[in-house]
Amino acid sequence: MDRDRERHPPNKRPHDGGHGSAGGTPKKQRFSPHESKSRPTIHQPSSSKPLDPKSLPPLPAIAEKWQSAVFTHPSQGNQELAGGPMQSYDRLEFLGDAYLEIIATRALWKLGDTGLSAARMAALREGMVKNETLSLYTVAYGFDKKLRIGEGSRPTRRDAQIKVNGDVFEAYVAAVVLSKAEGEKDFGGHGLLLNGDMPGFKIAEDWLTKLWMASGKVRDVSRQDDVTSKGTLQKKIGGKGVYLNYVEERERIVHVGKGIEQYFVGVYLTGWGYENQHLGSGEGLSKKAAGMAAARDALDNNTKLVEEIEKTKAKESEKTQAKEIEKTEAKMKKTKDKVQA
Repeated sequence: MDRDRERHPPNKRPHDGGHGSAGGTPKKQRFSPHESKSRPTIHQPSSSKPLDPKSLPPLPAIAEKWQSAVFTHPSQGNQELAGGPMQSYDRLEFLGDAYLEIIATRALWKLGDTGLSAARMAALREGMVKNETLSLYTVAYGFDKKLRIGEGSRPTRRDAQIKVNGDVFEAYVAAVVLSKAEGEKDFGGHGLLLNGDMPGFKIAEDWLTKLWMASGKVRDVSRQDDVTSKGTLQKKIGGKGVYLNYVEERERIVHVGKGIEQYFVGVYLTGWGYENQHLGSGEGLSKKAAGMAAARDALDNNTKLVEEIEKTKAKESEKTQAKEIEKTEAKMKKTKDKVQA
């Protein structure tokens, strides 16, 4: 039986918290010894953390003929005539979307001999090409600063901004695919070749594969499934009266027609002076896998806080041990005095 039971989040999503008690009264449930009975406030999943541009591979050049269209929103480009020049990224992002899908599939297929199932590859591919991921790349490479967009079309909602950012990145991928290697004759490409290949496909594939590896999207897929992170985290910061909650942070995603579901779980600590402190977030094809990924995220990406909690645990353990020794000595002294009397 899994000692760290995952639970559904409250119907209303509260603001992000850390220290302090969580709002709302949960329904009565059965809890394991390592689970707090208070409901944590839900943390924004870690997939939205900004990327360090310095950690990403260099941006491949694109031909001059695509440089304007890639960064022009359809609201700024006039309606394109058949056979006329491309004036916005509208058609480019359509092509880029298709190439991202096939390049991600090829990257995962090469890892097929490691035992990846079709379901797991589908879930991993979704994480590699979804708008949230592409938006992070757009911001990291500064594409969003170059975008020309009409004031009336500028997104005001976060999800709309993510969609625009994703479109721009897809358009850039298409431009890379359509461009020949710099220095070659006719740098810029001539569109679709007779055999169906594109002149810059290999360049785009090499770049995207390195990008996905640098941002952790395909970093661990060749390893065996993680089965130890929860236990490691529990050993590091667990203790008597200390609880680790594994909570669903958002609704699962059902991939219709693919027979898979994707879960999103966060791990929260109550104890050692913390109340429902977020430690990490993860996703997986089951609640258990997502919880394991959340524990791994805490161990890998929240090391400073985990180390501070470990130090607090050590100090408290020393105090407890000292009290036990004091009690034992007092008991022995009492027994000795009684014998002497």
